[in-house]
Amino acid sequence: MPYPESLDEVLRGADPFAAVVLETPAVEAALNDLGQQLMEMPVAASSRGHRTRKSWRTRRVISVGVASLLVASAAGAASVLTAHTGQNVPARFIPVGGPGEELRTWAPDFCQVALAASSDINFPPGYENWRLQVLVFENQIPNPSAAGDCPVQPPGGTPTSQQVEVSTGAERGWFAMGAFCAWVSYYQSASTSGNASEAATATSEVVSASAWPAVLAENSSTFAFFGPFQSAVAAGNTTLVTQMLDQPHNSCAGFVPSS
Repeated sequence: MPYPESLDEVLRGADPFAAVVLETPAVEAALNDLGQQLMEMPVAASSRGHRTRKSWRTRRVISVGVASLLVASAAGAASVLTAHTGQNVPARFIPVGGPGEELRTWAPDFCQVALAASSDINFPPGYENWRLQVLVFENQIPNPSAAGDCPVQPPGGTPTSQQVEVSTGAERGWFAMGAFCAWVSYYQSASTSGNASEAATATSEVVSASAWPAVLAENSSTFAFFGPFQSAVAAGNTTLVTQMLDQPHNSCAGFVPSS
C-alpha cells in the first residue's frame, strides 16, 4: 500500500528550509531524474510486482536524506558570520554615524576587518598595543588579538548592547584618535628623555593629524580635543603635554592600554 499523499505536506511542514531549498526546479529535476534511473534498474522477476512501490519509497527516503543534508549545510553556512554586511551607511546618518560600510561588531572576524580597514593609520614604533586598545575602549572587546577570531560571544550569548553595527568610517576615526594619542605620548616620552629626532617625528605627526584621511572623512568636531595637544606639542611645551596626559579624565586616557 503506497504512502498517503498527505506525507508530502507533512515532510514539507517539518522542514523549515523546504520552501527555500527543496522546492527549486533544479532540486526537483535532480530527484525526478534519480527516481527515473531507479525505475529503469533491472530487478529480479519475483520483485517486479513491487517495483513501482520500491522506487517510490526509495525516492522518498532519498528526498528526506537530501533535505536533512541541505538543512545541515544551510545551518553550517549560517554559523559562518562575517563582520562585512555589504551595506553602506545611509547618507542622512553619515554626520553622526560616519561613512562607509556597516560592520557587525559581534562577528568573529570583526577584529581583523577593523584592523585591516585602519591599517594605513600609523602608530609610533612600539605602540602596537595601543592599536589593539582601540578595540577594547571603543568596541568593548576583551583581549583582542591581531590574528585569529575576536574573543566575543555569538548573538544570543552577547549582551544586546554589543550586538550593534558600526561604520568603517567611525571605526577608522577611533583608530585615528588612538594613533593621535599614541603620538602625543611618544612625543612626551621622547622629549623627556632628550631624543630630539623622535620628538621631531612625533611633532610632525601630531600637528598634521587633522589632515589624516580618517579624520577628514568625519565631522571635524569629533576630533576637537586634538587642538590643545597640537598647540602644546607645536610650542614644544613638554610640561604642559605631560600635565594634560596626567589628568585622569583627559580625552586620551581611554586609549592608553592598562598594561
